Formats: sequence, C-alpha cells, structure tokens
Amino acid sequence: MNGGIFNDGLATTAFNGFNVITGGSIVDAFTVSAPGSMGILNGGAGDNTYTVNSSVGTLNGGADIDTVTVNTGGSVNQINLGGGNDLFTINGGSVVRVYGEAGDDTFTLNGGNSNIILDGGAGTDFAGYLGTTPITVGTTATGLEGVNALNGNGTLNAQADVTTIWTINGSNRGSLTDSSGQSLVFTGFSTLNGG
Repeated sequence: MNGGIFNDGLATTAFNGFNVITGGSIVDAFTVSAPGSMGILNGGAGDNTYTVNSSVGTLNGGADIDTVTVNTGGSVNQINLGGGNDLFTINGGSVVRVYGEAGDDTFTLNGGNSNIILDGGAGTDFAGYLGTTPITVGTTATGLEGVNALNGNGTLNAQADVTTIWTINGSNRGSLTDSSGQSLVFTGFSTLNGG
C-alpha cells in the first residue's frame, strides 16, 4: 500500500497510490510502517532520516548526511546512501544490499538478515557486526576500511582466488590487504580463514 501521511509543519496531507516519494531540499524524516510500503524512496538534499518498519524497494539517500534505520518487519532490496557521512543501522528485518557511495559512512548490524552485502564505496567506511555470521572480504564486505565484530568472537574470511596478506597486531585484531585492492583493519575476530 503506497500511502501515508505527509506533514511539512504547516499542514498534514494524506496520500495513497504513490510508488515513488521524493523529499525536498532541506530536511526530511521518513517512516515506513505496516501496512504501508513504498517502491522508491528518494531523500533528496538535506540531512534526512529514514525509519523502515515495512517494505521499501529502493531507498536513495542524497548528498548530505542520511541516517537509515531498519527495524524488525522492515525490508529493503537496495539502499544507496549517496554523498555525506551517512549512518546505516539494521536492528531487524532484512536488507539485500547497501551502497555507501561517497563520504565516510558507518554501518552497524545489530540484527536482521545475516547475508547483507555492504559496499562502502568512496571515503573511509567502517562496519560493526553483532551477529556470528562469517564476513567475507570482497563479497559481503567490500570497500570498507575497517570491520569490528561487536561480540568479540567473529569470523573473517579472505576472498577466494586472490592473494591476501594478514597482519595480526593484537588480540583478535589486525589488518589485511589483498590483490583485488581490498584493504582494511579488523577487531574482535577470533577466527580468520584464508581464501
């Protein structure tokens, strides 16, 4: 159901049957909750917030700072964060793929599906993982400069068919670079698997 309520601080308007919503040029706050859903959500300019508790096909951030939170019941096929130092958090639900794009982005995975694909893009990007699902560099985690297993007991896998150089410089921490161009630091990973 592509419907809901729009409020610009001056008036409240109900809408229904819109598959695409595009925000304005200042600040927008979007909340998608059941039974509502949205095909394409475009944030536009401004420091926007997005709270996803239901279904969204594609979520497109803008050039400024976007804060995206996906909760239990929420699902997004693809998130394009755009420019800016963006924040992405998943507490539940499911997301297929997140593109950080430009800017220094932070990804926090507290719950939800275990096979989410993160692509940090340009900038200095970091991801924190609470779950126990193994992370594979260059597959489920690419373009990231740092990953942290928040439970202190993570598993980090190298890519297959590439040369990977591991440096261990502390308890469950270190760095790696590989011949495909991936380079990152890691903390909290008690198990490391070569490719």
